[in-house]
Amino acid sequence: MIRKIMANYRQKSLIFLICLLVFITSSMQLSAKPNHYEEIILKQQVLKDFRELIDIWTEELYFEMYSLGNQKSKKKLTQGEFAQRMVDLQWKPTLKPLEDEEVKIVYRNYAIIYFIQKFENKVNQTLVVRKQMMFSAVLENQNWRFDLTKIINIPYEGQIPKVKVIKKKEVEKKETKEKVEKKEIKEKVENGAENNQNQPAPAAQNGQQQAPAAQNQP
Repeated sequence: MIRKIMANYRQKSLIFLICLLVFITSSMQLSAKPNHYEEIILKQQVLKDFRELIDIWTEELYFEMYSLGNQKSKKKLTQGEFAQRMVDLQWKPTLKPLEDEEVKIVYRNYAIIYFIQKFENKVNQTLVVRKQMMFSAVLENQNWRFDLTKIINIPYEGQIPKVKVIKKKEVEKKETKEKVEKKEIKEKVENGAENNQNQPAPAAQNGQQQAPAAQNQP
């Protein structure tokens, strides 16, 4: 009886060890670094999903952007919170393509993207910032997903030029000053024209002086 129990125990332990070994092996294969040909395909897939993220971002479709976030960042941000934070941002990507794109495949399910992106100010689009950046990408459900917590702080590296906010009173003051200056210039021009009209012509004055002299001659 005891022998049968021990035999069953050994058999179950062996099955458990085999299952554990299969699980560990499959996990290592999933996350292991791919070979050269796999790496080429993975890089294309990463760039495809990442460019889709940038295109949606440029169009300011923030709810669609949220669907491209990874699960870890979605646990920290709800869809509404993410959309509100993106609306509050002063910057968004320009329509110009990314520069110096480089994808590094760390594992089969993890990649890093290096790139240069130009951002424009939402209020004053003449203000443009050129940023060298790095994004991580995680493979989830056969799609590459990105960290939303980094996106809400864009551009989060380097110095950003401050946007000069002109208050309404300052604008009105400037407009009033310009009106006064125009009015003064107009008055000066009109006064100058009147003075020119009131002054007799030099030729006419000489004629008037010569006329009495001619009358006095015998």
